Amino acid sequence: MAFVWEAGSREAVARAFTGAAHVTRLDFVVTRVAAAPMEPRAAVGEFDRRGGRYTLHTGIQGPHGLRALLAERIFHVPHGQVRVVTSEVGGSFGMRSGIYPELVLVLWAAKRLGRR
Repeated sequence: MAFVWEAGSREAVARAFTGAAHVTRLDFVVTRVAAAPMEPRAAVGEFDRRGGRYTLHTGIQGPHGLRALLAERIFHVPHGQVRVVTSEVGGSFGMRSGIYPELVLVLWAAKRLGRR
């Protein structure tokens, strides 16, 4: 077993199953255990010192959520100061919907190095 994830209350779930009029059980096998797209992850960061604006070029399926996270939680700037540019990503089985350390680091490095 490589990964276990739980949420909620075990006791409440047990009570719900015990009191249910009907319970269906199903065993199944998931053959795909890791997201493995053909394209590698990549990121290019820019920082505009005049406007204080970050721009991140990356392949991600949720650019708006990433922008909010970068603005609010990472760089503590207004949303208008962060731009996430992406193109058609294709299927990723969820792999391109979250944040990875390199996405933050290329923006940090762009600001620190004065790259535009």
